[in-house]
Amino acid sequence: MGGDVPVLLVEDRPSRPPIRPIPLPVDVQSAGLIAVAVELCGWSVKETTGTATAALQFYNGDSNGGEIVGEQVLAAGASATVGPAPDGVLCSRGLYLLVVSGSVTGSVWVRRE
Repeated sequence: MGGDVPVLLVEDRPSRPPIRPIPLPVDVQSAGLIAVAVELCGWSVKETTGTATAALQFYNGDSNGGEIVGEQVLAAGASATVGPAPDGVLCSRGLYLLVVSGSVTGSVWVRRE
């Protein structure tokens, strides 16, 4: 039983496009981030005033009328990073950011198939 053991050099799954950042300008307000289907893979955001809390919601669609696919609340001056996840949440109708309160900046990470 002295045969050679084959070495697996490549995974048996198709390669996927890379995760891409969508930068959020300082003190962004509610905005459509992208108007095509994407996977929401994560985000990194910071409250910018240092004196107030901030809350944001991510929606599948081009407005806050779609399904909520993510939420984040930040204390004054705080930051948070979620992901990046290898498999994201499908936003088949695009991705919309609603800044419920406060001021934020940062980046949202998406994958477009």
